[in-house]
Amino acid sequence: MRVKTEEYLKRLTEDDAAAAQIAAKEAGFDAKDSHPEVSGNNYRVVMTISDPAKAKDLRDAVEKKVELGDRSGWSFTSSGTSAVWTLTGAAQRTLADEATTQAMRIMETRINALGVAEAVPQSYGAQNSHQILLQMPGVTDPERVKNLLAGESRLELVHVVSPPSPAPAQTYSTKEEAQASLNTGGTIPPNRRVLEYVERVDASSTTPEEQNQPKPKKWVVVESPSIINGTDLRNASATPSRGGGSEDYEIEFSLKKVGADKFGAWTGANIDQYMGVVLNDQVKSIAFIKSQIFDSGQISGRLPNNPRTIWR
Repeated sequence: MRVKTEEYLKRLTEDDAAAAQIAAKEAGFDAKDSHPEVSGNNYRVVMTISDPAKAKDLRDAVEKKVELGDRSGWSFTSSGTSAVWTLTGAAQRTLADEATTQAMRIMETRINALGVAEAVPQSYGAQNSHQILLQMPGVTDPERVKNLLAGESRLELVHVVSPPSPAPAQTYSTKEEAQASLNTGGTIPPNRRVLEYVERVDASSTTPEEQNQPKPKKWVVVESPSIINGTDLRNASATPSRGGGSEDYEIEFSLKKVGADKFGAWTGANIDQYMGVVLNDQVKSIAFIKSQIFDSGQISGRLPNNPRTIWR
């Protein structure tokens, strides 16, 4: 199997472009446009500014809040009204290698859950091929296992655009209704996304017949870019709640330093705001922030889809 590292770098560039424009405007700069440019092995964030003389000041302001500096593998240039961050070749290789390593860890977790013995993923081929070899002795249905392992897993924590708790999280019955709430003539601006949200059926208050009915699909509006994503996680684990019912879980997680800094700043400034857990562009759970969270935290409640879940 091969890890689609180019897709990972493309999403990283898109997220950084959106974050850069927000950071520039928050710092008081007139940034007319910030967009990603991806072509071949070139990944760039391009921003149009009104005053070329302030390009260096703008760069400093953006890099304080967005990982677009030299330490993160981006080089900066400016010409006229264009400010450009380019991901270096060395950084591309490092990030691609990290994505491959992360993919192997995810695969190993899925293999363990399937109970496949003596199956350990390992790198295969040249280092820049980003291929993974998995041998599965004794497996009688390798295609099923392969499909489970190859499924994409892109985790994000996002700000749900909604009145704060105790008001319920804002959801919409249709995608069109969610888009209309933006008042942008049907277009979705770069700093917003409209995502599907499937509400969970509560087994304790519904009949078996009701539980077998299709789950109600709704839509929510979230801010872009995400607060943090899966690359910011150090580890995460889920265990049954000590005080809840059979479907109540506690998810404990810890973050890398960069993720902890971003998450701590956001949660501290957004008490009672709603945050969504997004997996592969679908909102799996919506919760409100109870207190500031730094490098570790806990999600408690009935998961994966209960808006009463609390982050603390």
